[in-house]
Amino acid sequence: MKSARSLIIVLATLIAAAPLHAMPTTVTNFSIPIPDNNPIGVLDTITFPSLALLDVAGGVEISVDISNSDISGLTLMLTDPNSVSYTLYDQGAVGTSLIDTYSTANPPLVGDLSIWTGLNPAGNWSLRVIDLVFLNNVTDGQVVSWSVTANPVPEPSALAITGVGILACGRRRGGTLSR
Repeated sequence: MKSARSLIIVLATLIAAAPLHAMPTTVTNFSIPIPDNNPIGVLDTITFPSLALLDVAGGVEISVDISNSDISGLTLMLTDPNSVSYTLYDQGAVGTSLIDTYSTANPPLVGDLSIWTGLNPAGNWSLRVIDLVFLNNVTDGQVVSWSVTANPVPEPSALAITGVGILACGRRRGGTLSR
Protein backbone atom coordinates (compact mmCIF):
# COMPACT_ATOMS: atom_id res chain seq x y z
CA MET A 1 0.00 0.00 0.00
CA LYS A 2 2.87 2.35 0.85
CA SER A 3 4.50 1.85 -2.57
CA ALA A 4 1.19 2.56 -4.34
CA ARG A 5 0.79 5.78 -2.34
CA SER A 6 4.38 6.78 -3.22
CA LEU A 7 3.68 6.09 -6.91
CA ILE A 8 0.57 8.27 -6.77
CA ILE A 9 2.56 11.12 -5.19
CA VAL A 10 5.28 10.79 -7.87
CA LEU A 11 2.70 10.76 -10.69
CA ALA A 12 0.86 13.74 -9.22
CA THR A 13 4.15 15.65 -8.99
CA LEU A 14 5.03 14.83 -12.61
CA ILE A 15 1.60 15.87 -13.86
CA ALA A 16 1.74 19.15 -11.91
CA ALA A 17 5.26 19.91 -13.18
CA ALA A 18 4.55 19.02 -16.84
CA PRO A 19 3.60 22.03 -18.95
CA LEU A 20 0.17 21.67 -20.50
CA HIS A 21 1.32 23.48 -23.64
CA ALA A 22 4.92 24.11 -24.63
CA MET A 23 5.56 27.30 -26.59
CA PRO A 24 6.92 27.24 -30.14
CA THR A 25 10.47 28.44 -30.70
CA THR A 26 10.90 31.03 -33.48
CA VAL A 27 13.98 32.70 -34.96
CA THR A 28 13.37 35.65 -37.33
CA ASN A 29 15.55 37.79 -39.62
CA PHE A 30 14.45 41.23 -40.87
CA SER A 31 14.98 43.74 -43.72
CA ILE A 32 17.05 42.03 -46.38
CA PRO A 33 17.23 43.96 -49.72
CA ILE A 34 16.48 41.91 -52.86
CA PRO A 35 18.84 42.50 -55.84
CA ASP A 36 16.82 43.36 -58.95
CA ASN A 37 16.91 41.16 -62.05
CA ASN A 38 19.65 38.97 -60.57
CA PRO A 39 19.70 35.17 -61.07
CA ILE A 40 21.91 34.74 -57.98
CA GLY A 41 19.54 36.68 -55.75
CA VAL A 42 20.12 37.18 -52.05
CA LEU A 43 20.93 34.47 -49.52
CA ASP A 44 20.12 34.87 -45.84
CA THR A 45 20.75 32.34 -43.06
CA ILE A 46 19.06 31.75 -39.73
CA THR A 47 20.98 29.71 -37.18
CA PHE A 48 18.33 27.84 -35.24
CA PRO A 49 19.42 26.95 -31.68
CA SER A 50 19.48 23.40 -30.40
CA LEU A 51 16.33 22.51 -28.52
CA ALA A 52 16.61 21.10 -25.01
CA LEU A 53 17.69 17.48 -24.53
CA LEU A 54 14.94 15.13 -25.73
CA ASP A 55 12.98 18.14 -26.98
CA VAL A 56 12.05 17.71 -30.62
CA ALA A 57 9.83 19.61 -32.98
CA GLY A 58 6.25 18.61 -33.60
CA GLY A 59 6.86 20.21 -36.99
CA VAL A 60 8.51 23.26 -38.52
CA GLU A 61 7.00 26.30 -40.20
CA ILE A 62 8.76 28.71 -42.51
CA SER A 63 7.14 32.15 -42.69
CA VAL A 64 7.97 34.85 -45.24
CA ASP A 65 6.92 38.47 -45.66
CA ILE A 66 8.30 39.93 -48.89
CA SER A 67 7.65 43.17 -50.75
CA ASN A 68 8.61 43.55 -54.43
CA SER A 69 7.39 45.50 -57.46
CA ASP A 70 6.28 42.22 -59.09
CA ILE A 71 6.25 38.99 -57.06
CA SER A 72 5.48 37.01 -60.22
CA GLY A 73 9.20 37.23 -60.99
CA LEU A 74 10.36 35.83 -57.63
CA THR A 75 11.66 32.40 -56.69
CA LEU A 76 12.12 31.43 -53.03
CA MET A 77 14.30 28.47 -52.15
CA LEU A 78 14.94 27.11 -48.66
CA THR A 79 17.83 24.90 -47.57
CA ASP A 80 17.60 23.07 -44.25
CA PRO A 81 20.46 22.11 -41.88
CA ASN A 82 20.82 18.75 -43.70
CA SER A 83 21.33 20.55 -47.06
CA VAL A 84 17.89 19.47 -48.34
CA SER A 85 16.37 22.06 -50.69
CA TYR A 86 12.74 23.16 -50.87
CA THR A 87 11.09 25.47 -53.41
CA LEU A 88 8.67 27.66 -51.49
CA TYR A 89 7.53 29.93 -54.32
CA ASP A 90 8.32 29.98 -58.03
CA GLN A 91 7.15 32.92 -60.14
CA GLY A 92 3.54 32.63 -58.98
CA ALA A 93 0.79 35.22 -58.57
CA VAL A 94 0.98 38.85 -59.65
CA GLY A 95 1.20 41.42 -56.88
CA THR A 96 3.58 43.39 -54.72
CA SER A 97 3.47 41.41 -51.49
CA LEU A 98 4.07 37.79 -50.59
CA ILE A 99 3.10 36.80 -47.05
CA ASP A 100 2.87 33.07 -46.43
CA THR A 101 3.70 30.27 -44.01
CA TYR A 102 4.88 26.89 -45.29
CA SER A 103 4.39 23.79 -43.15
CA THR A 104 3.07 20.26 -43.31
CA ALA A 105 -0.44 21.71 -43.64
CA ASN A 106 0.65 24.23 -46.32
CA PRO A 107 3.56 22.46 -48.04
CA PRO A 108 6.19 24.07 -50.25
CA LEU A 109 5.98 23.57 -54.02
CA VAL A 110 8.93 21.16 -53.86
CA GLY A 111 10.00 19.31 -50.71
CA ASP A 112 8.38 17.87 -47.61
CA LEU A 113 8.79 19.75 -44.32
CA SER A 114 7.11 16.89 -42.43
CA ILE A 115 10.48 15.13 -42.30
CA TRP A 116 11.30 17.53 -39.43
CA THR A 117 8.51 16.18 -37.23
CA GLY A 118 10.19 14.45 -34.30
CA LEU A 119 13.61 15.96 -35.03
CA ASN A 120 15.57 18.79 -33.46
CA PRO A 121 15.78 21.49 -36.19
CA ALA A 122 19.03 22.98 -34.89
CA GLY A 123 21.44 24.35 -37.45
CA ASN A 124 21.56 26.70 -40.42
CA TRP A 125 18.38 27.33 -42.42
CA SER A 126 18.97 29.42 -45.56
CA LEU A 127 16.52 31.34 -47.71
CA ARG A 128 17.48 32.42 -51.24
CA VAL A 129 15.25 34.98 -52.95
CA ILE A 130 15.76 35.48 -56.69
CA ASP A 131 14.15 38.33 -58.64
CA LEU A 132 14.12 37.70 -62.40
CA VAL A 133 12.06 40.74 -63.46
CA PHE A 134 13.74 44.01 -64.48
CA LEU A 135 12.96 47.17 -62.52
CA ASN A 136 16.24 49.10 -62.16
CA ASN A 137 19.03 46.50 -61.79
CA VAL A 138 19.76 47.78 -58.26
CA THR A 139 17.29 46.54 -55.64
CA ASP A 140 13.62 45.71 -55.86
CA GLY A 141 11.90 45.38 -52.53
CA GLN A 142 12.99 43.41 -49.55
CA VAL A 143 12.50 40.37 -47.42
CA VAL A 144 10.60 42.27 -44.73
CA SER A 145 11.01 39.22 -42.48
CA TRP A 146 11.36 35.47 -42.58
CA SER A 147 11.37 32.97 -39.78
CA VAL A 148 11.78 29.34 -38.80
CA THR A 149 9.43 28.08 -36.10
CA ALA A 150 9.69 24.74 -34.30
CA ASN A 151 6.27 23.82 -32.97
CA PRO A 152 6.06 21.76 -29.78
CA VAL A 153 5.28 18.06 -29.81
CA PRO A 154 1.73 17.59 -28.53
CA GLU A 155 1.91 16.25 -25.00
CA PRO A 156 -0.30 13.44 -23.74
CA SER A 157 -3.29 14.71 -21.80
CA ALA A 158 -3.11 14.79 -18.04
CA LEU A 159 -6.21 12.61 -17.99
CA ALA A 160 -4.47 9.83 -19.91
CA ILE A 161 -1.43 10.05 -17.62
CA THR A 162 -3.67 9.97 -14.55
CA GLY A 163 -5.54 6.94 -15.89
CA VAL A 164 -2.27 5.08 -16.42
CA GLY A 165 -1.19 6.08 -12.90
CA ILE A 166 -4.37 4.69 -11.37
CA LEU A 167 -3.99 1.43 -13.25
CA ALA A 168 -0.34 1.20 -12.22
CA CYS A 169 -1.28 1.65 -8.56
CA GLY A 170 -3.71 -1.27 -8.53
CA ARG A 171 -2.76 -4.67 -7.12
CA ARG A 172 -3.82 -8.06 -8.28
CA ARG A 173 -5.67 -10.17 -5.70
CA GLY A 174 -7.00 -13.51 -6.78
CA GLY A 175 -6.94 -12.52 -10.47
CA THR A 176 -8.80 -9.22 -10.00
CA LEU A 177 -7.51 -5.69 -9.96
CA SER A 178 -8.17 -3.81 -6.74
CA ARG A 179 -7.17 -0.47 -5.29
